[in-house]
This record gives sequence, C-alpha cells and structure tokens, in this order.
Amino acid sequence: MKKNNLYTLKEKTPILIMLLPFTVFFVLFTIIPIFSSIFLSFTSYDLLSPPKFNGISNFLKMFVRDDVFGTVVKNTLVFAVIS
Repeated sequence: MKKNNLYTLKEKTPILIMLLPFTVFFVLFTIIPIFSSIFLSFTSYDLLSPPKFNGISNFLKMFVRDDVFGTVVKNTLVFAVIS
C-alpha cells in the first residue's frame, strides 16, 4: 500500500527551488560564522600564522585573570537595564 504524501515531487520542486537561496545564504552567513567563531575561541590566532589550539586557556584568562572583565559585565548589565 502506497503512503499518500501531502505533496507530490512535482509540487514540491518549486517550493524547494524558492527555499534554496535562503538556505544557501543562511548557511553561508549564519551557520558557518557561528561554528568558525566557536572554533577560533579555543585557539590562539593572529591572522599571520595558522591557529594554534590552546583549549580553555582563553576563557580562563578572560574570566579569572582579567581585572576589567567584571567591570565590563556590570556596565553592560546596567546599560541593558537602563535602555
């Protein structure tokens, strides 16, 4: 017994063609930058040499050893609440 689909392939083709540009641009300008910035956040990278993986040391440096980080977070929260 054949399963009755909501749309046939002939009806789906124009829909898929119309969705293709959005999907391509979404992947290029949203998904790829998100994953590349997550990757680069775990590396030491200076645009002149290839990225060197250093694990969570960037985050430890930011959260633990940076004296200004707490002040910046407080100022950002105050600004967000006021505006």
